[in-house]
Amino acid sequence: MDVPDCIRSGIGRSEPPIAAERGVYKGKDAYLVVMPHTTDRHKVSAYVVDAACTEKQLAPAGTVLLTRSYARH
Repeated sequence: MDVPDCIRSGIGRSEPPIAAERGVYKGKDAYLVVMPHTTDRHKVSAYVVDAACTEKQLAPAGTVLLTRSYARH
């Protein structure tokens, strides 16, 4: 899935995601983006980013609403 530039900017990473999906988080349109963990190859990092930047083009970077790391299976 293509991840909009403002979502990538919000995360601060440019490499391709493992997975991404647009949905709703706590009533806000958002992207869930799963990336390789930066320091542990046995983990992934999940980011939920507000999608408002994709529609209004007001913000150069989406606001990260949640970040978590999980074991990679």
